[in-house]
Amino acid sequence: MGKKRYSISLTEEAWDRLGRFAKDMGTTRSGLIELMSKYLDKGEGMTVGQLLDGVFKDVLEIFKTGRGPGKKS
Repeated sequence: MGKKRYSISLTEEAWDRLGRFAKDMGTTRSGLIELMSKYLDKGEGMTVGQLLDGVFKDVLEIFKTGRGPGKKS
Protein backbone atom coordinates (compact mmCIF):
# COMPACT_ATOMS: atom_id res chain seq x y z
CA MET A 1 0.00 0.00 0.00
CA GLY A 2 1.38 3.39 -0.98
CA LYS A 3 1.74 6.26 1.40
CA LYS A 4 -0.14 9.53 1.23
CA ARG A 5 0.87 12.80 2.84
CA TYR A 6 -1.46 14.21 5.51
CA SER A 7 -1.32 17.34 7.58
CA ILE A 8 -1.94 17.22 11.33
CA SER A 9 -1.99 19.90 13.99
CA LEU A 10 -0.05 19.24 17.18
CA THR A 11 1.39 21.37 19.92
CA GLU A 12 5.11 22.00 19.62
CA GLU A 13 5.64 19.88 22.74
CA ALA A 14 3.79 16.90 21.25
CA TRP A 15 5.73 17.23 17.97
CA ASP A 16 9.05 17.33 19.85
CA ARG A 17 8.02 14.37 22.01
CA LEU A 18 7.10 12.33 18.91
CA GLY A 19 10.48 13.22 17.42
CA ARG A 20 12.37 12.08 20.53
CA PHE A 21 10.46 8.78 20.77
CA ALA A 22 10.87 8.12 17.05
CA LYS A 23 14.61 8.85 17.17
CA ASP A 24 15.07 6.56 20.18
CA MET A 25 13.21 3.81 18.31
CA GLY A 26 15.14 4.32 15.09
CA THR A 27 12.07 5.28 13.09
CA THR A 28 10.27 8.43 11.99
CA ARG A 29 7.39 10.37 13.49
CA SER A 30 5.08 8.95 10.83
CA GLY A 31 6.34 5.43 11.58
CA LEU A 32 5.58 5.92 15.25
CA ILE A 33 2.09 7.24 14.45
CA GLU A 34 1.46 4.23 12.16
CA LEU A 35 2.60 1.83 14.89
CA MET A 36 0.37 3.40 17.53
CA SER A 37 -2.66 3.65 15.23
CA LYS A 38 -2.32 -0.06 14.46
CA TYR A 39 -2.55 -0.87 18.16
CA LEU A 40 -5.34 1.60 18.85
CA ASP A 41 -7.37 -0.22 16.23
CA LYS A 42 -6.48 -3.67 17.62
CA GLY A 43 -6.97 -2.51 21.20
CA GLU A 44 -10.73 -2.85 21.20
CA GLY A 45 -10.57 -6.62 21.63
CA MET A 46 -7.41 -6.78 23.74
CA THR A 47 -6.51 -6.35 27.37
CA VAL A 48 -4.04 -3.59 28.23
CA GLY A 49 -1.39 -6.26 28.83
CA GLN A 50 -1.92 -7.80 25.39
CA LEU A 51 -1.84 -4.38 23.78
CA LEU A 52 1.43 -3.45 25.48
CA ASP A 53 2.93 -6.84 24.65
CA GLY A 54 2.26 -6.25 20.96
CA VAL A 55 3.73 -2.75 21.08
CA PHE A 56 6.86 -4.00 22.86
CA LYS A 57 7.34 -6.79 20.30
CA ASP A 58 7.09 -4.31 17.44
CA VAL A 59 9.52 -1.93 19.15
CA LEU A 60 12.01 -4.77 19.70
CA GLU A 61 11.72 -5.68 16.02
CA ILE A 62 12.48 -2.08 15.09
CA PHE A 63 15.61 -2.16 17.26
CA LYS A 64 16.73 -5.53 15.87
CA THR A 65 16.25 -4.62 12.22
CA GLY A 66 16.95 -0.91 12.44
CA ARG A 67 13.88 -0.34 10.28
CA GLY A 68 10.65 1.00 11.64
CA PRO A 69 7.34 1.27 9.85
CA GLY A 70 8.13 4.76 8.56
CA LYS A 71 11.84 4.23 7.88
CA LYS A 72 12.98 4.19 4.27
CA SER A 73 15.03 1.11 3.37
